[in-house]
Amino acid sequence: MAEELDLPEVFAQALASKSIVLMRRNRLDEARILLEGALARAVADDFPAAAARASNNLAVVFESRDQFPEALAATQRGIEFARRIGDRVWEVQMLAGEISTLVLLGRWNEALERGAELEATEIGGVASQLAHLVEVDCWRGQTGQARARVDGWPPDLDAEDSQTRSMYAVHEAMVLRAEGKARAALETIEHDLTRSLDELGVRFLTVKLMLVEAIESAFDLGDTAKVEELLGIIEGLRAGGRPPLLVAHAARFRARLAASPEEAEHQFRRAAELFDELGIVFWHAVAQTEHAEWLIRQERGAEAQPLLDEAAGMFERLEATAWAERARQALSQGREPEALIETSLQ
Repeated sequence: MAEELDLPEVFAQALASKSIVLMRRNRLDEARILLEGALARAVADDFPAAAARASNNLAVVFESRDQFPEALAATQRGIEFARRIGDRVWEVQMLAGEISTLVLLGRWNEALERGAELEATEIGGVASQLAHLVEVDCWRGQTGQARARVDGWPPDLDAEDSQTRSMYAVHEAMVLRAEGKARAALETIEHDLTRSLDELGVRFLTVKLMLVEAIESAFDLGDTAKVEELLGIIEGLRAGGRPPLLVAHAARFRARLAASPEEAEHQFRRAAELFDELGIVFWHAVAQTEHAEWLIRQERGAEAQPLLDEAAGMFERLEATAWAERARQALSQGREPEALIETSLQ
């Protein structure tokens, strides 16, 4: 109707709305094409409000496709449109929306600074985006800070909103596991996982994080059957609908389950390569550390050392102190045989 009535702004907004339907159906390429068209039309006809919305939705598509630098660029462009028209609500919501991407790309201090700037705002939708800071707290070993964030969530959360529900479920589970409560963490995820998969789809960021956290909890519990069940969700997806982020994590987990050295080696290398391609530096370092620990158990300490050197350097840059210490301990173990040889030669 907008096209027939020559209502270009309504037409651009309608394209953006249609993209949401496609995104929920995991048809991300179609959604991207519609949003790029909506954005081009809005820019050409100078409709900054429509351009801001299209940019924001385009960022969600890129995030769902695990194209995190592209997601950040789309959001930053949307912020510029919002500022042009003085729309503080859109501006703040998109500034908050960048936090999840900053966390994944290892820009943790920047994410924390952004969160501190936005915590005082009363604009709706911001609190749920700040939940991603819990990931930084947990990975830095600041469990008390993570628990304080979780306990400080607004009491009137919309439990019927699938995005909000999945956001808080995964971060509550992260804190529980950091507190040593893996069973409670897994139960928290499983309570909402099926519904989130149905309503949001496996490519929505918090759903991907839910699957990863559930598998980590199952590993902590030694529940191999549950690990296999959850990995089956990822591996049962068609190739075009399988998120690269989950493919990388599945490779990590398969390496830990591998029955043969050849399979373990292949999966560890695959995981590290995929995380590197995605620009996800923390999980790349984790994959390197797990690979190195496995190499040391295989009495291949010399091969483990360069992996641990690189991983420890990244953990130190990120201030992930517990992980840095784990890498240093593994590095020390890997060097012990060489140290003994040097001592005997002197």
